[in-house]
Amino acid sequence: MALLEGFELTCNNNVVFLSPDTLFSPYKGYGFLFNTPISNNEDKHDSYPGNYTLPFAPSLIIQVENGNYQMKITFGSDHYDSCTTIIAGAGQRIHHLIHVAKGQSKTMLAAVPVHSNELRLAFTGTHPAIRSIELSRHHDIRTIFLCGDSTVVNQPSSQYPYTGWGQFLPSFITEHAVISNHARSGRSTKSFIKEKRLEEVEKQLKKNDIMLIQFGHNDEKDNKDGTQPFTSYTANLNTFIHTAKKHGAHPILVTPIHRRKFDQNEKIMNTHDNYLQAMKKVATKQNVSYIDLAMKSQSLFERLGPRTSKSLFMWLEPSEFGFHPERVMDDTHFSELGAFHIARFVAEGLIEIHNGKYTVRQ
Repeated sequence: MALLEGFELTCNNNVVFLSPDTLFSPYKGYGFLFNTPISNNEDKHDSYPGNYTLPFAPSLIIQVENGNYQMKITFGSDHYDSCTTIIAGAGQRIHHLIHVAKGQSKTMLAAVPVHSNELRLAFTGTHPAIRSIELSRHHDIRTIFLCGDSTVVNQPSSQYPYTGWGQFLPSFITEHAVISNHARSGRSTKSFIKEKRLEEVEKQLKKNDIMLIQFGHNDEKDNKDGTQPFTSYTANLNTFIHTAKKHGAHPILVTPIHRRKFDQNEKIMNTHDNYLQAMKKVATKQNVSYIDLAMKSQSLFERLGPRTSKSLFMWLEPSEFGFHPERVMDDTHFSELGAFHIARFVAEGLIEIHNGKYTVRQ
């Protein structure tokens, strides 16, 4: 559902009132776009946030200079109980299911990066309601860089409801940090480096930034981009670590999530072979922190069991979602619910490592 009421927008010391039907105008530099095109390419960064919900929602476009911005958002309505999710850019959930009683208000902060001189937002939920948004640019916001594969990636809107955990991580992060998701589907440590994606991350790294590094699903494949756990995989992980440390950033290894594969005793089977052990060995030897998503995901999947755990993954009936006319039975990639839970584990890991100071909402 789209917004039913208008709200006040403050940006660059200008205050305007936006009604839900305010059309985007390049002259004004703000407004809503309806019927936005679907994106099929992770690298183009051209997805609209309103296309990460059904039915599609309008996407609010705000033209501002590139950089990191803090958003002060006041939720609520005088006319109904509200439940609001705010989505930015390529499906990043900034605030998730914010409930506010009729006549009440709730103000929350968040940080968002702006590229291509456009901030794109969408408002979804059973009854979304915004009273005001205040935008201010900040130069001291740290960045959490995500390096990984399709379980982490910002899925393009054509793949919805496929959801990488990197798309839900922003909803757990404070206004003192932004997420820069460089993960790409099908990548191993080898192909990520070979395609110069790590070089692109390095160009943006600053002191005290964080680099989360999760690979394994594609490293273990027997193809040209596969690696061996205790040789090439280990060497590549060391390259990521050295790159981060060189710039005063904090590398954190993240063990790959388990696939939903149960044995006859309803216990999760380790399909990652020695890659989990290899990553932990690198963390110990290099004296860097790691988040054990393999352990956390195994515990969750086994607690839910084979039947209920399907809801965390991409299991769809034919045409249940228009983008996926065929039946989908995917035990590797996440639904929105699954991505939410895995992102929560990552946030918990950050708290365990750094006490979450200035980074994770607590």
